[in-house]
Amino acid sequence: MLDRDLREIIDLARQVGVTEIDLAHGDLRLRVRRQALPAAASPPVISAAPPDRAPASVEAATALQAIVRAPMVGYFFSGARPGEPPCLTAGERISAGARIGCVETMGMVAEVTAPVAGTVQEYLVHDGSAVEFGQPLVRVLPSDVPGAADR
Repeated sequence: MLDRDLREIIDLARQVGVTEIDLAHGDLRLRVRRQALPAAASPPVISAAPPDRAPASVEAATALQAIVRAPMVGYFFSGARPGEPPCLTAGERISAGARIGCVETMGMVAEVTAPVAGTVQEYLVHDGSAVEFGQPLVRVLPSDVPGAADR
């Protein structure tokens, strides 16, 4: 296990609020423990949006685009799973609910989907990049925008 690997594990644990890690790799055993955050500093509880409302991971940046945001802290992959080929490319037309990629953290994978039908304008992060909760991932031009079909 490399120094870089240990730093990534500790940083990821810090980001998601883990207070203790116990790792074993061959003859190496490592235990990292840190003090828990006071209750006032705890991250906010996030609830699912009602079905009749747009998901919280989408923000209308302007009248001409939608921004798809990371559903959790982790590593973004443009494939359906880490190591798989990209689901989409910039300029590709998509339907609402189309898979855009995934965010993986500590073995848990969250699917990232298109909230609207339209055209993928650009990926805002590189494949395999560390992302924060709510970080912009993909810019989509909704198909209901006048002239969107021509782009």
